[in-house]
Amino acid sequence: MRIAAAQLNQVVGDFRGNAERIIAAAQRAAAQGARVLLTPELSLSGYPPEDLLLRAAFHEGCERALQQVCDATAALDLHLLVGHPRRRGAQRYNGASLIHRGRVTGEYDKLELPNYDVFDEERYLEPGEAALVFEVDGVRFGVLICEDFWYPRAPAMAQAAGDSLILFPEGTRNAEALPLPFKSGLYHLAERHPQVELVAVYLDNARRSLPKGSLLPVPLICTVRFGEVIQRMDGESKADFLERARNAVVKLA
Repeated sequence: MRIAAAQLNQVVGDFRGNAERIIAAAQRAAAQGARVLLTPELSLSGYPPEDLLLRAAFHEGCERALQQVCDATAALDLHLLVGHPRRRGAQRYNGASLIHRGRVTGEYDKLELPNYDVFDEERYLEPGEAALVFEVDGVRFGVLICEDFWYPRAPAMAQAAGDSLILFPEGTRNAEALPLPFKSGLYHLAERHPQVELVAVYLDNARRSLPKGSLLPVPLICTVRFGEVIQRMDGESKADFLERARNAVVKLA
């Protein structure tokens, strides 16, 4: 199965332009044989929308843009995950909609809201309450959004909803070639679900091979390296496990 990831240069509040870029990415992904396309966190609205989330007109514009994406991708046999703010009554969420054949077939709301440094999502948003797991060609996918992977609750909920690969869009990326220190969510996942296979993966030359606007690694200048399955050893501390997991990725660089 081919899974595509769209690196898009989205603009906050440019609903029409953001929707058009998502539609174009979906068409290219489908033409290249992808069955699933992942777009970034809040890709439909642009990231981060901040105080614009307090305006009803902003949400109305986003909802129209979502319908625009649905209408334009109705002929594609592609499962498209689109990040966008969602409203339910008076509550607002950092969400994602799963679109297939022009219909929203699943919805997910980010469970863990960052509230430190430049992030203040708790001011605008409510946390989600449920997992989203969907199936394509016999493969089950669990959806997380950015910070969700740093803590145990969201991965555990996705795993409990059915054995699945984890897809998680986020709005930021590391500027360094090697990964930053790993967060505790990976440790808790390994501790509570030892049957889950954790595999180290390193994408070499990422800045050239997956520039913004591309869907798949560019041939010849990109190497994807896979390591062995990593499992937590009995008595291994969180700090030791996370360092060992990070080193497994660094060794592939």
